[in-house]
Amino acid sequence: MGNEASHRAAFERAFGFWDEAKREQVFRGLWDEQAPRHADLVDIACDPREVRTLHKSSPGALCPLCDFPTFGWADAAALTPAITAAISVEFPAWEVSQSLCGRCRKTYVVAVAAAGARQMQLA
Repeated sequence: MGNEASHRAAFERAFGFWDEAKREQVFRGLWDEQAPRHADLVDIACDPREVRTLHKSSPGALCPLCDFPTFGWADAAALTPAITAAISVEFPAWEVSQSLCGRCRKTYVVAVAAAGARQMQLA
């Protein structure tokens, strides 16, 4: 099964992106706990970089609109007022500072263009 030192070395390699204090806290919690909770193990395994809770446009974080992880963030400050208004209709709590992924930006660009074309046809 191995000793604590070998398990710690493996843990350090796997979670080296965490700061030392967090690695120590989590390792101690797992090592000292006779029966670690399944939910805690799943949290560590499924989102070790905690991108689900970042709420900022960093690589791999979730888009606040579609909830998919993205590495291609749009420049939300460059969105037109019509696009930000369309987003706000569907996502009232959304703020430009949260940004959005490139896929969502493209979706709203097309939606706003289509809405404009429909209005022109009705006129």
